[in-house]
Amino acid sequence: MMLQMTSKGMRVLAVAYRSEELSESYHKENYSMEKRNTIEAGLTFLGLFAIYDPPRATSAEAVEICHEAGIEVHMATGDHPSTAVSIALDIGILKREGMTLTDILKRNDLAITAADFEKLTDAQVDALPSLPRVLARCSPESKVKLIEALHRRNKFVVMTGDG
Repeated sequence: MMLQMTSKGMRVLAVAYRSEELSESYHKENYSMEKRNTIEAGLTFLGLFAIYDPPRATSAEAVEICHEAGIEVHMATGDHPSTAVSIALDIGILKREGMTLTDILKRNDLAITAADFEKLTDAQVDALPSLPRVLARCSPESKVKLIEALHRRNKFVVMTGDG
């Protein structure tokens, strides 16, 4: 169900509740994966809901103008990989070229998660024939890694955002 929604470019959130209150120590600022795992254990799943936040109306035209000018467009987003790829297809960053969404997600030169991208050394990134067009589930650090990789390829880089 979740993949059906994300493949339509929707952002999907899970809703759950806890029947018991957490102790005061979990409300402190110190974050750790262990603490997260403890907090998320014992939740009762209620369901999924999805929202569609369409790209700006001018996005597809801007991407097309960039492509006509010989500018490569990459997308770095916090979205789920299939949401990101669906949006990238809608606005022309990626082309289907006979591929399904699943086919595109299997090709790291087209789309990759930040977790997989961050596992690559700089040398491995530099050895890639082309950098991925879509970087999904990314953090600020993974965006910096992408920008640094583009700089090492002697590319001029401009970043925009929707925030």
